[in-house]
Amino acid sequence: MIMKKLLEFSDFLLEGVNTFDFKELFLKLTQYTIPYGYERLLEPILYKIVPNLKRDAYGNYHITIGKSKTLFTSHLDTYSKRKVKVNHIIDGDIIKTDGITILGGDNKNGVVILLYMITKRVPGVYYFFKGEEGIVTGDSCNGSGWLLKTNSKIYTTVDRAIAFDRRGKGSVVIKQRGRMCCSEEFADDLVEKFGELGLTFKKDYGYGTDSAVFMDIVPEITNISSGGEYEHSFMESTDISYVEQIANAAIKIDWESLPSAREPKAVETVRSKHVYNQYTNTISELNFKKVQTLLGIKGFLCINSDKFQPNSVMQFEQFTTNKFISLRVFYDKIRIAEDNYFNGQFTGGTLQEFVNKLNISVSDLAKKVIDNIAGKLDKDSEITKIKLEKALKKYYLSYFNFKYFILGSKEYKDLFKFYPSKIYMDIRAAQTKTINRQKEQQNMSKNI
Repeated sequence: MIMKKLLEFSDFLLEGVNTFDFKELFLKLTQYTIPYGYERLLEPILYKIVPNLKRDAYGNYHITIGKSKTLFTSHLDTYSKRKVKVNHIIDGDIIKTDGITILGGDNKNGVVILLYMITKRVPGVYYFFKGEEGIVTGDSCNGSGWLLKTNSKIYTTVDRAIAFDRRGKGSVVIKQRGRMCCSEEFADDLVEKFGELGLTFKKDYGYGTDSAVFMDIVPEITNISSGGEYEHSFMESTDISYVEQIANAAIKIDWESLPSAREPKAVETVRSKHVYNQYTNTISELNFKKVQTLLGIKGFLCINSDKFQPNSVMQFEQFTTNKFISLRVFYDKIRIAEDNYFNGQFTGGTLQEFVNKLNISVSDLAKKVIDNIAGKLDKDSEITKIKLEKALKKYYLSYFNFKYFILGSKEYKDLFKFYPSKIYMDIRAAQTKTINRQKEQQNMSKNI
């Protein structure tokens, strides 16, 4: 009976190899939005193509083909809070929605590519992760993070981790979460290999996906464009012909021959030797979080935020440039340890002086608040005035100044309606911000 089942599975897999239809598979995978926690609904589709796919205790799916030191990743969940039927609009090779829901090309594009590579027996360790998006719980990369904590041995056996979760076309990401995630040698060789196959690629900076979780362990890590645009918005689209091009290139690349030059290691933190009381610790940490928020508006990420202690050196990297700031926070004092951002014009002072030196406008603050709130919604919604004021306080912005900015803004005034105790916000604010942010990032990274 077991042998019979294996033969049936083998026939299924062989059938998938001969009849792999990229568009049909993509449309099936994106029939519904798949919030974190609903990934198992995709099992029938996954198992039909790869019957011997394994599922771990957390809900990640994986399979190993041959002997390989390459980890290929994608994620199954979509940027949504609700499971909703997706109405596809197809215009040639471009697939989008009717504007009511997101599409889910983030990251079904990558899922399709990995499934194709598996059917073509490309050697590798393949993972389809659960819970990469953070819209449901606020925590991202849940499945990959769980695996790192419970079975990190998997990551120590590979030399490279490849995700197909980058927007657009032609990007090989060399920086994620503010850190260089691969060597120049690795990226240059990969760009050259794609070029030999007729695809133009360049080195690029990205925010982060599952592959970034492994930066302390895996030498070479990247995220590769897979033909999607405007992810996390109802304007999301996928160029399915480009997905197919990347998949066909991926089965021809000798991934094992890529160089491994980057030394993976954890971010070091210079800690203070002093012991402070609980009151000092609490105030210092609160002010550090304010510093994080404010520098986040300028595009900086703290790469060692989990190691905060009063007066320890906290390292911030601007993820779309090579700018950095290392600083210490003690009570309400900020001291710059090293930087190439202020150019000596600010070496230290109070938190308020630090805020003043950053020169953040009301417009910058208001737009960040909009982005923060809209990023937690997946439909038109109302916000209580109390909730809004709480969000505004985090960004040093008063309700009056926020409302004044909105009413005077051509970009946002039609997206808000103010009432005495609540505010209505159109979810299009999230789309607008997402698209603008993507364009800004793409423009900033053109000269890498």
